[in-house]
Amino acid sequence: MESLRGVKKMDAQTNVTSTGQKIRTVDITVTAAMAALVFLGTYIFKIPTISGYVHLGDCMILLTVALFGMKKGAIAGAIGGGLSDFIGGYFYWVVPTLLIKCMWAIVMGLIMHKVLKDKKGSFLIGAIAGGVLHIIAYTLGGIDKRVSHTASPVHGFIGIDNR
Repeated sequence: MESLRGVKKMDAQTNVTSTGQKIRTVDITVTAAMAALVFLGTYIFKIPTISGYVHLGDCMILLTVALFGMKKGAIAGAIGGGLSDFIGGYFYWVVPTLLIKCMWAIVMGLIMHKVLKDKKGSFLIGAIAGGVLHIIAYTLGGIDKRVSHTASPVHGFIGIDNR
């Protein structure tokens, strides 16, 4: 067996991206696990409402941002929420969901971890601010979809709103 001289020895738990940024395997695993929890909370635990449904996936996004930070929360929320819309048949909502969930986690994370770092109530203020933007974005994004019912023809036919 030949010796590998001149080759950098890297920790087995670190990956390097094409831009040279180091990503730890545990970070990828945590983000993927939280994305799975967001998906399950959104797809399985739905409570139908007049304008769509309420679900537990958003709680998982809040939890991810609070425990693991803004980046992991944004990625997990976007992947989990987008995948839930895709598999649930809300194809028209996949891209808006990716953007809205990501935006929500970033706003919450900025307030919680940057603006009000180590302040009492930063979690609550960040969650409320992000949640308000989340509601506004879905409301504005859904105006044309409520009229056309293009996201799911079956729901439009039976009179249930797409979101």
